[in-house]
Parts: sequence; C-alpha cells; structure tokens
Amino acid sequence: MRALVFPDNGPKISNPYCELLYRNMEQFGASTQGFTLWRAIFEKYEVFHLHWPEYYLAQSVSKAFIGTVGLLFSITWMRLRGTRIVWTAHNLHSHRLLYPRAERWFWNRLMPMLDGFIALTEFSVTQVRAEFPMLQSTPAFVVPHGDYRGSYPKTVSGVEARRKLGISADKSVVLFFGGIFAYKNVPHLIDTFLRADLLDAVLLVAGAPSNAQEGRELTELAKHDSRIQLHLRRIPDDEVQLFFAAADLAVLPFREILNSGSAVLALSFDRPVLVPALGSMPELRMRVGGDWVRTYPGELNVPELQAAIAWARNSQRPVRPDLSDFDWSNIARDTVAVYKQLTDRISATAYASTAGTDIT
Repeated sequence: MRALVFPDNGPKISNPYCELLYRNMEQFGASTQGFTLWRAIFEKYEVFHLHWPEYYLAQSVSKAFIGTVGLLFSITWMRLRGTRIVWTAHNLHSHRLLYPRAERWFWNRLMPMLDGFIALTEFSVTQVRAEFPMLQSTPAFVVPHGDYRGSYPKTVSGVEARRKLGISADKSVVLFFGGIFAYKNVPHLIDTFLRADLLDAVLLVAGAPSNAQEGRELTELAKHDSRIQLHLRRIPDDEVQLFFAAADLAVLPFREILNSGSAVLALSFDRPVLVPALGSMPELRMRVGGDWVRTYPGELNVPELQAAIAWARNSQRPVRPDLSDFDWSNIARDTVAVYKQLTDRISATAYASTAGTDIT
C-alpha cells in the first residue's frame, strides 16, 4: 500500500512523530512518500495522510495562499482518482491563528473531503466533531500518540546537566520545554513562579518563541530574577536531553490544549509532568498513572505549583513510567489497519475485531 503524507517529514518539521510512525509502518506493508505537488498530480496513491494540514497558514501571506490552495487542489484531484483522504487531528486550528478568516475557509473546505480521521484520544474525537459538525458521520479511529524514547540522545547525567546549566544539586528544577505560543501561557508560568517565593528552585524555559514580541515579554518578566533561565531558541536534538536530565518536574500551563507532544516527550525522558485538567490530559493521566501525570483545575496557581514541586521531588515512583500504550509498532499497525478499513470499505463491525478503536 502506498501513502502520500503531508507535510513531508523534512528538516522544516522539528517533531519526529511522522518519521517514527512511517518507519514502523513499513513492517506492515505500507510505504510512504512526502508530499510534493508533482507526486500528488502525477503519481498514484491509495491514501493521502494529512498531519498539520494548517502548516501553510503559519507562513507569509503569499506562501499561505499558494500553499493552502495547492494543497486543496491536490486533495481534490487525488480524491477524483480514488485516493482516500485521512487526517490525524493533532490540533483543531493553527497555533498562531495569523489569518482567522482564511483558516475557517480552509477547514470548511477540507473537512467534507475527508474519508476518515484519526484522533489521538477518545476525548479528541468528541472535540473534533464538536468543532467540525460536518464530521459527525465521518469514520473516526483512535490511535494514541507514540513515545519519544530513543529518538533523542540520552547520555548526559542529571549531575552533568546541572553543571552545564550552572544549577546546584540541591535546587528543585522546574522545566517548560517546547515551542512558545500564546496559548501555552508561559508568561503566566513565570509570574506564578515569581509569586511562589521558591527560593530553592530554578525555572528553565527552553524553546523558541513564535514571534519577537513573545520573546521580549518573557525576557522582561525574568530579567530581575537569577532563578529563571531562558533559552529562547530552537533546541537542537542533541541538547534536548540536557534540560530534561536537569529537571525534577515538567510544567505545561496551557490555557487550552487538545493533545501534547511535549507531555509525552517529558514522560519519555522519565520526568513527571504537571498539566491542566483540559483536553486529553486527564486521559493521559489515566493511561500513565497519577505517579507521573498530575493535573490541576482552572489556571495554574501558586499553591498548586508549590505542591507539584514537592510531589515531583518527594513522591516514590518507579524509575520509568509505563509507556507501553504508546509503542510505535502497535501504533503503526493500527494506522495501516485504518488505511485498509478506508480503502477496502470494510464494515465498522468487521473492523472492530481487527485493529484499534473504531468509533465511526
């Protein structure tokens, strides 16, 4: 089975999710190629699998227009040739929302062309259909987000990591890691940390701001407190381990969230996480366990941050979380089964006994 995938998992895509998924799918008889307009028009594929179809809407006006129109044209053309269109719903909209009206126009045209969609959690299915009512009768399949174990180097000890970052061994280290967008609420995390009077703690913020204004705001907030380290840049793969090895707790204070690769990344580095009880986070807690995933209601506050730091440092937990639900081989198998379900037109009843969750 041949599948075209979007976006191409090239150097512009920092998340290794697609590379891990498609590499593991080969053992189940699926071969994939990254999207180009040439391939979409002139080559034949059974499936066109979309991840982050909103990709172009984070670009300049000209790139957003040309890219989005080109993608919609490609989907229309491939459907006419019998290709099945599948979307994995990582997000409900682009992170930046640069062009809200154009984005609504795009989603309203894309959704009716889907033959099925993959959600990472049961909760995500409900949210996707609430956001896009035209998908109520579109087949939906639950295939979890895979872990990142083995995807990044892990050769630096906690002692060495703290030495390189200039942090003493007696400090409690709180980490925010990932791209910095408004919805991730990082300024609020810094403000909460400052108000918490945590004299024996350090806050690490590691990731690239989505624009210069966000970077300036974070720098202004942190400039008078030496307990806060800002690493406002894209973190190279070989440095990712440095921040997680130094940390006691990863904190993701999102205002809104559907899924979080950053939470899965922290767990892959054997670090407990603090997340809001929003989106799929309660489901993540249920799968991995309360020893590793702590949730809070509402917005992050000082008592919750203080309690979470103590929980991370003092609670007894296994050396590593059980991430067997996030094994890439099983995820790849179930993704190929979704392809077959949609291309072979197997009934939902028959499919339910052969693959992961189908909640058509």
